[in-house]
Amino acid sequence: MFRQAMLNNCKDKWLAVLEKKLEKYEMVKQGMMQNLLTGKMYIMDGLNKLSYMISAY
Repeated sequence: MFRQAMLNNCKDKWLAVLEKKLEKYEMVKQGMMQNLLTGKMYIMDGLNKLSYMISAY
């Protein structure tokens, strides 16, 4: 019983870490999409590698 409680606690902590990482990446994605839509950033395809350029205003 104690071992199961420890595993559940460990699982809950791991899920919290993953949720925090997902939230961070969603914020980064939202910021990048905003920059793409406003023209501050554009995507460039060169040498089979996608990269992005930030235009200087």
